[in-house]
Amino acid sequence: MYATLTRPSAKSSKVVAFEVANHWWVFCFRNPRLTDPAMLSEVESAVLNKLEQLPLRGQVVLDFRRVEFCSSQLLGVMLAVKREVNLRGGTLVLTRVSRQLTDMLALTRLDRQFTVVERLRDVVGQPSRRATLDAPAIGMDGVDWIDSVQ
Repeated sequence: MYATLTRPSAKSSKVVAFEVANHWWVFCFRNPRLTDPAMLSEVESAVLNKLEQLPLRGQVVLDFRRVEFCSSQLLGVMLAVKREVNLRGGTLVLTRVSRQLTDMLALTRLDRQFTVVERLRDVVGQPSRRATLDAPAIGMDGVDWIDSVQ
């Protein structure tokens, strides 16, 4: 069973941190510039390897809190993650997306393919496993630190 909240695990890679909050698998990118092809390949491998353990109908968040600038190769990584989550009947949400990434998603019309939510706690604070994003957040006391971490 899942813990209600865990801090980033020791198994987190150098490029992406992983944590579980209220049944949501949260991946947080560590580098403010996701432009290097080798680094993006490492990000993709780290996330996809972890997603092999995602249960059916699992819930995943890609948190961009630290990302200030990215290359278009990141879109390919995001699509690969979306494909894996969809194969398991899961939910994928993007949080704290920069203006540059928002513009890139709109320009490529991929903004229609992803659910984007401003604050992470608006996602992980949901009360049930298949919560809707329109429902009011409940029980967020345990996850307040998530949106305050720099």
